[in-house]
Amino acid sequence: MAVSIAVVESTDRQLTMLARGAGLIVAGSVPIGELAGLDRQGKPPDVLLVDLRGRTTLPTDLANLKRRHPRMGVVIVASQLDPAMMLEAMRAGVSESVTDPVAGPDLKAAVDRVVGQHAAPTAPGQILAF
Repeated sequence: MAVSIAVVESTDRQLTMLARGAGLIVAGSVPIGELAGLDRQGKPPDVLLVDLRGRTTLPTDLANLKRRHPRMGVVIVASQLDPAMMLEAMRAGVSESVTDPVAGPDLKAAVDRVVGQHAAPTAPGQILAF
């Protein structure tokens, strides 16, 4: 199964190159200021890699995008994850986080965990009331 990955870059294309170097197939990338524009591109990606290095907060559009597409996985890459940013990330629906310096295998492992969470088959359940 091919996984659609989009990268949200902050300043350069380093994260895209790192993801491709780790064997991930990147469908496209957008500047961090154009995150809201992903909705206009049709089907959302399966996984969104968001480069937060050099930033202290998450983009406001990230939580809105995640609410509209709850099955989309989100992996953030940050210089450091302080408690305030972690809380903000959890509230926004971020699935995984990787801190700088990030290596290709770490990034691939985070994406694989996100894909695994969404690909796990679910069996129909029963509700029993007594």
